[in-house]
Amino acid sequence: MFKSFTGQGGRDEYKNVLNKYHYFFDEDFINKLKNISWKYDDSSRENFYIRGYLIGQWYSYHTKDFLDDLTLLEIQPAINNKGKLISLREAQKTNQISFNNELNREIHKYLDEYYNPKATEFYTILNTLSINLGFNDFIEVADNLRRYKIDNLISEYDRFLEYSDSFFTEEVLKNCSKGHFNLNSIDKLDSFTVERTVSDMNFLIDRMKWSTKGIQVAWVNSRNKTGNSFCVPLKIPGEVTLVSDNKQGFQTQRHLYHEFGHGFHFNNVDEGLVYAFRRMGDHAVAEAFSALNESLLFNKHWLKSRGYNSDIAKEAYKYRVYLIRKYWAKLKTEVEFHRTLKFADNGYYTRALLEDDMSLYNLLTLDDEISAAWQLRGWLLHAQLEELIIRKYDENWFEKEETGSYIKQLFAYGYKYNADEISELLGGDLLNNKALMHQFNQHS
Repeated sequence: MFKSFTGQGGRDEYKNVLNKYHYFFDEDFINKLKNISWKYDDSSRENFYIRGYLIGQWYSYHTKDFLDDLTLLEIQPAINNKGKLISLREAQKTNQISFNNELNREIHKYLDEYYNPKATEFYTILNTLSINLGFNDFIEVADNLRRYKIDNLISEYDRFLEYSDSFFTEEVLKNCSKGHFNLNSIDKLDSFTVERTVSDMNFLIDRMKWSTKGIQVAWVNSRNKTGNSFCVPLKIPGEVTLVSDNKQGFQTQRHLYHEFGHGFHFNNVDEGLVYAFRRMGDHAVAEAFSALNESLLFNKHWLKSRGYNSDIAKEAYKYRVYLIRKYWAKLKTEVEFHRTLKFADNGYYTRALLEDDMSLYNLLTLDDEISAAWQLRGWLLHAQLEELIIRKYDENWFEKEETGSYIKQLFAYGYKYNADEISELLGGDLLNNKALMHQFNQHS
């Protein structure tokens, strides 16, 4: 992943790795994996996680060429924009910033002729593979491997959308345009720099007493990536690379807070855990910890202690609400497409972001891992965790070493427990939107 981002990786590198271990992906082996059932003892849990990982790689083994082809279709300059050829990703960004009807038509033409047919072929293969596993579709596979119902997750957020409609219309919508949230209102409030962010994280590390040996930041800028930050845990714990751009502004600071949250989590996992519990499991757990770190940007007490304008808190939370609604639309779109294998403007982005003509955006947000589900579950778990931490240690929790010790105990579990089980460890029920609603009431 890191080599791909920095341009060091070759087109067939991942495919070659999969081919090297091809014996994991033959039909007999996969059929044996299907018979591994979920149990709560550690040995069965470990086997179940390995089962899920290998089935995921089996999908990759059969679809990697299609993913590579789709990536090329996204990054090659092939769309006419006033006489200049630009890529689909660049066109998407241009349309978000300044909607252009002529460019709109060019994008639709490219999608209809090249991208959509290849994407439909790709998702048809995912569906065929799922049927071969004995499921009706890819969503059923995801439910089985991840041990939660995606439809139930969507229902929890259906209620959040209705609950936040007024706030979104009155407070958030004025910052939105064509699938894009304008961060200028936040950037005008204060100075957001990489140096300041690193200072903030050093302050937090000093108070929390978390292990950070082995965490490093790689500053990378990429023209073709839709996002400029991610975390590469090369060794858990002990070698974690946080990739980010080094631009100024709130977005870079938010990304860095988020990635440091991943770094703190991965680098404080119990090194005695088996490999599967350090690597394989519910990514919502990792997203919850990164969201906790990121949420400091809408904690007025943190902002005041670090010398920021406290008005940032409400503006930053507006962006969180925007992202929640956008990811709800992403998940709804993906679920429908996996079940119908038809590209259509189903209105989910228009419903979530309350803007017309969102079809261009949603066609480019599909992914084969349904990653929106673990991000949405991560926000549910984060809201529960933050509520508990504030109740135990108050709003200034970030200044207290005992808070760091408590969170470190949760870090130590790695991926052993999924987000629902962590919720129960916190004393709550299975993941629901109660704490998320409470968080919304506190910040809206």
